[in-house]
Amino acid sequence: MTDQVAAVVPTVQGGERLARALRSLRASTEPVRVTVVHQGPEPLDASLRPLYDHGIEVPDRLGFSAANNLGLAANRDVPYWVLLNDDAEVEPDWLALCLEQLAAAPEAAGVQGVNWLARPGSAERSRIDGYGIGWNLRGWQARQLGRDRDTAPGHEPFELFGVSATACLVRRQALEAAALPDGSLLDPRLDTYYEDVDLAVRLRARGWSAICQPQAWARHLGGGSAASLGRRRLTFLYGNRYLVVARLLGRDFGAARAAMWRRDLRDLARSPLRLPGIVGGWRRARRLLPQFRHSGPPVLSTSELARFGGTP
Repeated sequence: MTDQVAAVVPTVQGGERLARALRSLRASTEPVRVTVVHQGPEPLDASLRPLYDHGIEVPDRLGFSAANNLGLAANRDVPYWVLLNDDAEVEPDWLALCLEQLAAAPEAAGVQGVNWLARPGSAERSRIDGYGIGWNLRGWQARQLGRDRDTAPGHEPFELFGVSATACLVRRQALEAAALPDGSLLDPRLDTYYEDVDLAVRLRARGWSAICQPQAWARHLGGGSAASLGRRRLTFLYGNRYLVVARLLGRDFGAARAAMWRRDLRDLARSPLRLPGIVGGWRRARRLLPQFRHSGPPVLSTSELARFGGTP
């Protein structure tokens, strides 16, 4: 599969966790071209240079979506793209298993495996971080399927609503077909959080599906986004949810918004320290909603979303 796959790894902090992510790609049983998008005034450590093929450095933080877009635009000559967080590592056979699955499912835009939560420097797998995007329609929340389970979901591939940008393999043709009017693949206005949910909505609306290959494993350290965003993390998390659901539901968004408010208030009752993040999210949503809300019919039906609410 030489010159068939390019991986994009955006980073702000760099360091050893990025090195582990890059080493995992270099250890892949399938060849992959690696592009690092580094955001920040300080250059990447020179010791990392042998671990990637192409480096893009920008002086300021672009955000997860825009950084990925920049890396993907530099690799439009290959049919497959890997999206990988800088705090995630894939097993050596991860890419081979994902490629095999996409070849067997031409209707699939993307495939992911099981992402296990991991500690720094540890290969231990005790809990699952997630193995795909599903929905909790009571509060209109996207959710990571399987989160906090301790066993993988069997051995057979199964359909997902969408793949998580933590670690996934996607088809360039599909992402380009679902691009926004300005050509963006991931919506840069979302920055971080719910950007992969939004992409999944657009792909589904164009007839593409997504698959979990449960034999493909990755490790996710987690916390990377939280460290780089600080207090803004919850603002993005809560605010972006409203924006994506507005784009998804169109004229039906008003009915769902009350359920979303109730869910946020339950979160606040359980964790009062979330107040600044939740209120910040509401303000962010109010400011950006005119760019996402529309008066057309829902992009996808509620029954279609409900198919992806459970855990196999």
